[in-house]
Amino acid sequence: MKDSVTTNPFGQPLTEIKGKPGIIWGNVVVPASGRSKITIKLLDDLLQTRITLAYGLENKEIYTRLDDIGSIEIVEGRLWWLLWLGLATIGVYLIGIIFIVLFLFIKQRWIVIYAKSVNLVVFYNKAENVEQFRTTVLAALR
Repeated sequence: MKDSVTTNPFGQPLTEIKGKPGIIWGNVVVPASGRSKITIKLLDDLLQTRITLAYGLENKEIYTRLDDIGSIEIVEGRLWWLLWLGLATIGVYLIGIIFIVLFLFIKQRWIVIYAKSVNLVVFYNKAENVEQFRTTVLAALR
């Protein structure tokens, strides 16, 4: 996935990130299925979020006030649900071994923006762009 704004030599703040949406189930973060896309854009005192699910069949647009944002979390790690799924299905023709091996080799990165009414999750590829976006949002909060 390509981020919409790249680092420029003039030091302009990064106001938009793109990636794949995620879902929070309890304490587990799971990427959305299919060819889903998410774009989060900083507009003055709002975060505009556009989510397009599976071939554009469903579109969602969310506006979040910056005052409602409680915290921003950047995470890099394993998808623990793969391990638990592997352990749960280990007895079914040993298919669980596939999930356990995937758990060991797949490492993903995501950012979670916690707001009062919604949690925005974006799985991304370029860490430096997300860190610049976080810095821009935190500067706008001040």
